[in-house]
Amino acid sequence: MRELLLSLVAGFLAAMVISFLVLRRPLHILLSAVHLLKEGQYSARSNLPASGEIGKVAAGFDAMAQAVENTHAELMKAKYAADAANQAKSEFLANMSHEIRTPMNAIIGMAYLALKTDLTPHQETYLNKIYLAANTLLGIINDILDFSKIEAGKLNIENAPFFLEEVFSNITTLLAQKAEEKHLELLFSFAPDVPRNLMGDPLRLGQVLTNLISNAIKFTPTGEITVSCVLQEEMHTWEDAKARLYFTVRDTGIGMTDEQKSKLFRPFTQADSSTTRLYGGTGLGLTITKRLIEMMDGEISIESELQKGTTVSFTAVFQISPHNGQSTDTLSLSGTKVLIVDDNETARTVFQEMLIGFTFAPTAVSSAFEAYEQLMLADQERKSFKLVLLDWRMPEVSGIEAAEHIQRMDLKRRPAIILVTAFGNSELQNKAEQIGIQHVLYKPINPSQLFNAMLEAIHTGEKLPFSSQNGMVAKAPQQFTGIKVLLVEDNVINQQVAMEILNHEGVHVETADNGQDAVNILMDRPYDFHLVFMDLQMPVMDGYSATRLLRDNEKLVNLPIIAMTAHAMSGERDACIAAGMNDHLTKPIEVEKLFQMLRRWTSINNDSLSRHDASQATNEDMADPGQSRAACTAQPDLTDASSGDPIAAPSAGQSAQSPSPVGQESGNSGQHPDLPPLPGVDSVAAVARLGGNVRLYTKTLCMFVKSAPSHEQELDAAFAQADKQRLCRAAHTLKGLGATVGASALASLAAGMESDINHTDSLPDSVAVEELKKAMGNLRYIIATSGLCGQETVPALSPGSPGGDEEREKFKEIAAVLTELLESDDAGAPEYAAGNAIVLAAVLPAEALTSLTESLRLFDYDTALRIMKDAQQ
Repeated sequence: MRELLLSLVAGFLAAMVISFLVLRRPLHILLSAVHLLKEGQYSARSNLPASGEIGKVAAGFDAMAQAVENTHAELMKAKYAADAANQAKSEFLANMSHEIRTPMNAIIGMAYLALKTDLTPHQETYLNKIYLAANTLLGIINDILDFSKIEAGKLNIENAPFFLEEVFSNITTLLAQKAEEKHLELLFSFAPDVPRNLMGDPLRLGQVLTNLISNAIKFTPTGEITVSCVLQEEMHTWEDAKARLYFTVRDTGIGMTDEQKSKLFRPFTQADSSTTRLYGGTGLGLTITKRLIEMMDGEISIESELQKGTTVSFTAVFQISPHNGQSTDTLSLSGTKVLIVDDNETARTVFQEMLIGFTFAPTAVSSAFEAYEQLMLADQERKSFKLVLLDWRMPEVSGIEAAEHIQRMDLKRRPAIILVTAFGNSELQNKAEQIGIQHVLYKPINPSQLFNAMLEAIHTGEKLPFSSQNGMVAKAPQQFTGIKVLLVEDNVINQQVAMEILNHEGVHVETADNGQDAVNILMDRPYDFHLVFMDLQMPVMDGYSATRLLRDNEKLVNLPIIAMTAHAMSGERDACIAAGMNDHLTKPIEVEKLFQMLRRWTSINNDSLSRHDASQATNEDMADPGQSRAACTAQPDLTDASSGDPIAAPSAGQSAQSPSPVGQESGNSGQHPDLPPLPGVDSVAAVARLGGNVRLYTKTLCMFVKSAPSHEQELDAAFAQADKQRLCRAAHTLKGLGATVGASALASLAAGMESDINHTDSLPDSVAVEELKKAMGNLRYIIATSGLCGQETVPALSPGSPGGDEEREKFKEIAAVLTELLESDDAGAPEYAAGNAIVLAAVLPAEALTSLTESLRLFDYDTALRIMKDAQQ
C-alpha cells in the first residue's frame, strides 16, 4: 500500500513536471512574445517548435508577428516619404513665396511712393487701384501659405487697431469692378450701433470677406449682393470691451442643394465638379475662411436654395478701441431731409439705415416721377429736401435725365444732388459734370464715404475722421520725426524703396551694404540708432552673423533689430529670433506694417524717444537653429531674401540649360521710350522699379559694363578653386545685377546656378559657367553699344578675333538669318543680332562690327544689309 501511494505521488510529480515542460513553459514563452509585440517590439517571436496544439498556435503567432513587422516597416517607410514630401512642399512654398514677393516689394513700394506725389484725380485713382491690386495678389500668395500653415497648426491672428470701414473700402476697390462687369448691385449695410474702431486682424477679416463676396459675385449671374454687419453682442470686462459682430453676405445667385453644401469646406473641392469648369477656382478659399473665422472666435453658417441664392453668415469677436466715437453728433445736421431715389428696394433700405444712423431724415422712392412729386410737396410745405441721392440706372428715366429735370423744376430751394451708381465710368462722370453735378458715388458705399460726400455736397466742409475717402493711402503728415534707423540692405532697389518711405515720415536713415559694415557702424556708435532693419542674405557677412556679433556687445544687447526678408515661412522667423533679432518684417514691405514696427520698437507713443528701450523679444516656439546649411550662407537653406529679383529660380539640375540669349526673348520685354533699344532687356520694368529714375537706371547699366570683367574673373577663380560658397555668391550677385537692369535671361541663368549649388553636392559643370559668362557678355555688349555710356568698349567682345571653325560655321548660319531679316525689314533684326553678339564680334572686322552696331541701333537696315552681304563674300 505504501509503495502504491509513493508511486502515485511520484507519478503526480512527474505529471506536473511534464505539464510545466510541455504546457506551461511554452505558454509562458508565447505570452512573453505577445507582451513584447504589444509594447512595440515587432521583431518578437516565440520560436517554439511547431508540434502539438501549442506549437501550432505559436507558429500562427510567429507568422502574424512577421506580418505585423512587415506592415510596420512599410508604414514607417511611407511615413518617412510623407515627411520628406511635406518638407519638400514647405521648401517649395518658401521659395515660390520669395520669388513672387521680392518683385512685389518694388511694385507696392513704388506705387505707395507715387501716391505721395502731386497727382491728378484720375492718376491717383489708377495708382490706388494698382496699390490695392498688388496687395490683393499678395493676399493670394498668403492664401497658399496660409493653407500650409493651417496644416502645420501655425496660422496666427494679429491684434492691431483698425477702422472697420477701411476694410470695406479696400474690398470695394478690389471687387466693385467684378460686380460691375456682371451688372450686379453690390451693397454694404452697417447697423448704426456697430463700433467702427476695433482691435483685431483687419487683413484676415478682409481676407474672409473678400473670399465670400468674390464667391457671391462668381455664382450670381444677375441681381445683387448685399453685405451687412450688425452688432450681435457687446461684452465688457474690467480689462476691456469686446464686440461680437455678425456679418452676412447674401446673393441672388444659382444657390446650392444640401448635398452640395456638405462639400463646401473640404480642401481643393467645390460644391459641384461642374462648377470647376464653369466658374473656376481651387476650392481652397472656404477651407481657409472657416479656419480664420474660428480663430476669430466665430462661427460660419450657410443657407441656400437652388436657383434662388445663398446667404453666408459668420460671427467674429473684436476688441473695441477706447477711441471709438464718431463725430456725427457734433455736426449740427440732425434732421436734415434727404430724398433717396433708387429702383432697387435693397439699395433704398441700405441707404435709409445709413442715414438714420447719421440722424438724418430720409425719404425713399423708387422712380424719378415719385421723386418729382415728393420734391414739389416738400417745397410747398416749406420742408424742402436738402439733398437727393439719385440712382443712375433706373427704368423709364435715368438718373442723369432726372437730375436735369430737378434742376429745371420751380423750387424755392433746389436740393444738392449726388448721383449714385453701381456701373459708373468716366463717361458717366463727364455727363454728370456737364449738367453741374460734382458728386458721383460708386456702389458699394460705406457710411464714411456717403457722409463725406453729403457734407461736401451741402458745402459744410466737415468730414468724418477717416484715413482717406476711398480707404486707400492717405497723405499723412510726418509721424516719426527724430527717429534714427540703420538700414542694412545690399540691394539698391530695396534700399531706395525703404529709404524713401521712411524719409517721407521723418525718419533719418543711414545705410549699410552688408552685415560687416553694420557691425562696424554700430560698434563705433552704439547709441546713435533707435532701430536696425537687417536684411538676411548679404555679401561679406549675412544678417544672422551680424546680429550674433552685435548681441555679444553689452551696449547693443537691447538695440531693436528687425529682420527684413522675402520669406514668410514660420521656420525662418524662429531662426531670426534664435539669432537674437527682435521681430520679422516680410517683403514686399507693407507700409503700415513697417510703421507698426517703428511704433512697437521705438516707443513712438511716448513723449520722448530713447535708444534701446525695447526689451529682448522671446519666442516660445523658437526653431532649432541647427538646420541644414546652404553653400551661399551659414543659415537655414532658404533662397535669397534680399536680391529683389523678379525671376523664378529654376529647380536643381537645370542650370546648364541655357535660356535664349539676351535679345531673343524681348517679345516680353518693354523698351523705355526715353532710352535707346536694349534688345532682351525690360527697361520699362527696370526703370519702374527705380521709381521712374532713368538717370539712375542709366548709371546702373554703365556700372555693369565696367564691373562685368571682374565678375567674369570671380566666376573663373571660384570654379578653378572648386569653391562652392564663392561660386554661389558670384552667381547670386549676377542674379541680382541681371534683375536690377531687367535682363531676365542673365538673372534666370544665375539663379539656376545658385539653386543647383544650394541643392546638390557637386559643383556646376564648366558648360554652366560658360553659359553664364556668355549671357553676361551679351548683355555687356548690348549696353556698351547702345550709346548710353559714351565710348565704353567691350574687351570680351573685341572684334576681328580670328574665330575657329566652329565660330565660322555659326557665323554663316547667323549671317544668313540676319540677312533675311534685314531684307524683309523685320523689326526683330536688332534683337537677333544682339542675341548672337559674341559670334558676330568674333568674326567681323572692327570697322564692320562698329558700322553694323550703329546702323542697327538707328534702324538703318540698308546699311546693315550691305555690311552683312559683304561679310558673307
